[in-house]
Amino acid sequence: MKKYLPILAAVLLLGAGCASPATPSTNAPRAAADPEPRCDALLTLAEAQQVSGLAYAVRDAKATTMGTTVVTTCTFYTNERTTGIKPFTILTRSAASTVEVNEIFEASKTATYTDGQPISGLGDQALWSPSFGQLSVLRGQTWLIVTATNNRVLATKIAEALAPKLK
Repeated sequence: MKKYLPILAAVLLLGAGCASPATPSTNAPRAAADPEPRCDALLTLAEAQQVSGLAYAVRDAKATTMGTTVVTTCTFYTNERTTGIKPFTILTRSAASTVEVNEIFEASKTATYTDGQPISGLGDQALWSPSFGQLSVLRGQTWLIVTATNNRVLATKIAEALAPKLK
């Protein structure tokens, strides 16, 4: 159960504020039915293998719509426990506006990521949370969370590969 706590925390964070109405922004708002960028479109299994240098064999992808927010989750893992390769998960939260996603990202800094360490040069904003073992990246209307079993190096490699694809 303990190994799933960071993923559970990320899902709860991503769902926070989903019932609130979207705030207009200068960017054209995305409709809730437009789940871009979906995590499965951001990172294929082959790309995960290339970026990580590890032999991931499976990618599970799920999408959920909550009001004007679309949350996608992709978990990459191997079928065999003997490989020693630990899974990683990417979550994307695509909001209807940059204002909405910024408000939720900022709220997470004080409510959840109280130990968040800012990372420059990655998206519009990024931070590493040692207590959750997660790297959060905000770019445009999308919030990306990479959970790589508290492996900051792997999480950073993945986030660097995905950040330019975020909208």
